Amino acid sequence: MSKIKKHQCPSCGSHLTVNNDKQIYYCTFCGSTFDYEYFREEQMHELGETCLSRGEFMSAVDAFKFILNKDPHDFFALRGLMLAAANLKNIDELDRINQTKSFSYDSDMVKEAVEAASEEDKEYFKEFARVYSEKTILADDMREIKSLEKEKSKIITEAKATNLDSGDFYYYSKYGTKQSPLFIFVLFWVLTSMWLYFAIMCIVGLCDSIASGDDNQGLFIGFAIFFGIFAVGSAAYNMFGVFPRLRKLNLYNAYNKSLYAETNMLDERIKYLEGEAEKTSDDIKRSIHEFVRKDKQIVRDKRSS
Repeated sequence: MSKIKKHQCPSCGSHLTVNNDKQIYYCTFCGSTFDYEYFREEQMHELGETCLSRGEFMSAVDAFKFILNKDPHDFFALRGLMLAAANLKNIDELDRINQTKSFSYDSDMVKEAVEAASEEDKEYFKEFARVYSEKTILADDMREIKSLEKEKSKIITEAKATNLDSGDFYYYSKYGTKQSPLFIFVLFWVLTSMWLYFAIMCIVGLCDSIASGDDNQGLFIGFAIFFGIFAVGSAAYNMFGVFPRLRKLNLYNAYNKSLYAETNMLDERIKYLEGEAEKTSDDIKRSIHEFVRKDKQIVRDKRSS
């Protein structure tokens, strides 16, 4: 007998049910009834505008589409769809919205309005759609900037954590003085070379002692072994103690260097986008202001005609 229609009850805001037999709309929530004539075009325009002003955009769309079912080229119904597509209560909100804030709209609804417009109104709705498109491009740039800034912050945090971790590979004196493993690595190679030099000198002395037949061979052997042990010990400590630290520290430093290089690239991209967004924002602001002024004039002309 009946089916649910997308008409809103003016009394309580609930959806109305249509009774085709009695040719009335009735509200199952508050009990109000309305005949078909109640929803004539003028009242549906008023209902749509009221829903828009309240921010009830889906209800506004229902009202405007009800009008368009009877007149597909109705200017005010199509204009209402354009506003509802971007969740705008009125045209002034388009001018007041911060140009750098997020903006989105129902592109299918906008396309529907542009295609349904009469030839006389086609250019107006195309310009309306262009304004939305430009604002969306700007909003996308701003979203990218925020995303890049978030990524940069994450990289900087990681770099700081890496710097802290790399501190474990330094050497510290009892007074807290930090010393690079590279310095220790070079120092121990110098010491190794020195002990090795002394050991070689002792071996040379031992050879001379043997050749001359004196009794110092034992002394030279003892010193050669002594310096040799120190040379081997310092070399072993350098290779198995200091060098692994130095290698890991170099890996940390190389990784950190790549992180900071990445942040520099992000900085350049952010600065570029900010510059473009600033120029675009100024252009869009002027374009929107001009369009809003034009819109109000067109609305006045159509209502007076």
